Amino acid sequence: MKSKKIIMTCLLMLIILATSTVSFAGTGYVSVHWEESSREPTYTYAKKHCGSMGYTVKSCNNWDNNRVLNQLDRDKIFIVHRHGSPGRQTFANSTYLCGTGGNGGTYKDINSLSNGSLSNLRIAIYYGCSTGAVSSTYGDICQQTVNKGAQCAVAMKKI
Repeated sequence: MKSKKIIMTCLLMLIILATSTVSFAGTGYVSVHWEESSREPTYTYAKKHCGSMGYTVKSCNNWDNNRVLNQLDRDKIFIVHRHGSPGRQTFANSTYLCGTGGNGGTYKDINSLSNGSLSNLRIAIYYGCSTGAVSSTYGDICQQTVNKGAQCAVAMKKI
């Protein structure tokens, strides 16, 4: 009886220790796209929290849509805190990233990427007004991100 009690106590201690020391380590890149000093805390918090988990966090202040699209397939976490509108996210120099309907210049679309090209991406966070709303011209930026391989994409539907 005493040995069962000791074994159960040891097992319980092991479970408590194991679950209390679990850390969620990550490797890879987190890109944080922002503009204006009021949005810089988004980068600061991401750097602190994602960095503590082992990610390399990049400040991507004032990148245009071309640089964003070329980096996106290397990211594990993609965060953008800029202006937006239905189906599209605004970037520097009045350029946009959208779900569909891109023209290859001012508007680049995620649908133009090859299937599976975003399989490295764990989550994309489009933090701009109405980016989660579907547009008849620019489509659904979140759905296209997932269609190209990302595990998850979230965006705001309203202001």
